[in-house]
Amino acid sequence: MCLDLIGGCPKVIGAERTAESRAEAGLASNYRLQLEFAGPIDVGIEVGNLMDAKKRRFDVIGDDGSLIFDDVLSRLTLHRKGSEIEIPVCGERPLTQQIIEFVEAIRAGNTQGSSLRIGCNIVQIIAECERLTTT
Repeated sequence: MCLDLIGGCPKVIGAERTAESRAEAGLASNYRLQLEFAGPIDVGIEVGNLMDAKKRRFDVIGDDGSLIFDDVLSRLTLHRKGSEIEIPVCGERPLTQQIIEFVEAIRAGNTQGSSLRIGCNIVQIIAECERLTTT
């Protein structure tokens, strides 16, 4: 979602493994990613399968307030100057919608769509994060 909102790729990518556990089912890990974009925009991402509680949350924090999307609860709230405003959410979850558009673009042979560009950028970022955490 952050690539779509910001409209570009990060200039700097950082990644570290913050937790790891081996079990019969295989390796489980948590990661912290840091993406630095042009201008005063930094993105921090925490992801993994060792977290205490399932969370899918996207926070945008600005000078005048914050916008918080909780994908588990399908809830979007705007926090500004001590108030909280809930914004209706409808349709597919954002990641699900992005994957659907990405697959449709590939199937249709469309190389011009933003979903395909964003999907390719995400794959490149994931590859760089994997490289950073396995060396």
